[in-house]
Amino acid sequence: MNIKRKKISAMVICYNEEDYIGFCLDSIKDIVDEIIIIDGGSTDDTVNIISDKLKGKEYKLIEDLTRDHYAHLRNSALEMMVGDWVLILDGDEILANINGSECTREQLEKLMEHNVRNIFTIHFMYDYHTIDGRYNAQHFSLARFYDKKVIAGYRNRMHELPIPTGTVLGGKLGVDTNMSDPIIWHFAGCKSIEKNRKKFAQCRRICEKYPDTPYATEILSFPDNDTYCRNHEIFKKTRPLINYYGPLPKVMKLW
Repeated sequence: MNIKRKKISAMVICYNEEDYIGFCLDSIKDIVDEIIIIDGGSTDDTVNIISDKLKGKEYKLIEDLTRDHYAHLRNSALEMMVGDWVLILDGDEILANINGSECTREQLEKLMEHNVRNIFTIHFMYDYHTIDGRYNAQHFSLARFYDKKVIAGYRNRMHELPIPTGTVLGGKLGVDTNMSDPIIWHFAGCKSIEKNRKKFAQCRRICEKYPDTPYATEILSFPDNDTYCRNHEIFKKTRPLINYYGPLPKVMKLW
């Protein structure tokens, strides 16, 4: 089959992402065939922004209040998809090129040369001028673009991981992209302290209820959520950080 005739479905999971969901959707709405959005019951303007941004586009918006089980949310979205290929973004992520220019359909089609692509990702910390510098900033988000036939679903309530349908050769699920390909710009660190603390509280809540969750032992080693939040904030400050004064995705139109 000609790859240009293969349909691409995008999966977006969000909850109270009014600051970034519009940018996220702007970055993909013209290069995919459908968008499946699982919203965790947002109480801000997220849903209105989605409806406005995707007017006239092929999309499904599903409310699912199972916010403490990310694998369930991803599996629900996967079941609804009609596309041959799957592109995954969260509501605080943007797909764009390293110079900020918009990703094209042709660029995605070029990535189809391999069944699974791990996409280079920039994680912003605190503001738009500071990025996570661990591993010299060489981060790859696992299996963000793949042929639907190679992923059976997802596991883990938190830090969810894809389940391949076949054997993973060499211990690696996907092929890494590089900075000349579309990359993911992740802006979780730019959110307010209040929003980040709510996220930390959710992580601890999941671990308390399901102690077999990845990283639960580490998270539950703190006596209470406030202590965990404060230590997590200190931990972020001790990470290697890189000053960033390069371009941002043009769809952001911040200034």
